[in-house]
Amino acid sequence: MYRCGKRLISLPFYPTSTTDQQWLCAYNSFDLPEQVDIEELKRSEILLLEKRDQLIKILENLKENDNPVIMMATLKY
Repeated sequence: MYRCGKRLISLPFYPTSTTDQQWLCAYNSFDLPEQVDIEELKRSEILLLEKRDQLIKILENLKENDNPVIMMATLKY
């Protein structure tokens, strides 16, 4: 989830695997760039700029035949 201006934007996250402390979701390399507006992401205001820049770099270099991208969410209790 990221904020662009006053809008909150999120990437669909449907865990395909879960544990007590982590949820995992896999995105096909050919679907992911269509789900995220990279230019809007670049303008977004977020807490961890280095993580945003890392995601942008992944999205910009992603090729249709690449392996799936795995998103891992660590739960806090």
